[in-house]
Amino acid sequence: MANPLHPVAQSDADVSGYRVFNNKFFQSSATLTYNVPWVQGLNVKGLFSYDFTQNDNKIYNKTYNLYSYNAATDAYVVGSIQQSPSTIRRENYQYPATLAQLSLNYQRTFGGVHNVTGLLLYEENNRSGDNFLRNANYLYR
Repeated sequence: MANPLHPVAQSDADVSGYRVFNNKFFQSSATLTYNVPWVQGLNVKGLFSYDFTQNDNKIYNKTYNLYSYNAATDAYVVGSIQQSPSTIRRENYQYPATLAQLSLNYQRTFGGVHNVTGLLLYEENNRSGDNFLRNANYLYR
């Protein structure tokens, strides 16, 4: 059976390393509605949305020893080496996204009893991503 990582050692960044996650999110949207004055019940609506996500992470896994007590020699000896080799990892992910909508809306009641509604809608959605990852192993402690 493999040696699991020691929970006390894992809780101390000076012993086992650290993980720093910096996540930034930006979300926005704007809407404009125009009621067409010469056509009762008709309006034009435009919407634009811009969203951006960035993840900038640093992960450092440091090698450390787990010791066992040897009663015959009254000494502590290295029982296992954890997280070897030490590694450092940098991650940067960027995800911009846009959404645009243009719509014509019509709603009118004729004679107090006849409701007429209609919608013509155009939508465009763009998403992209750019990722950078660097991982390095270190043989020293």
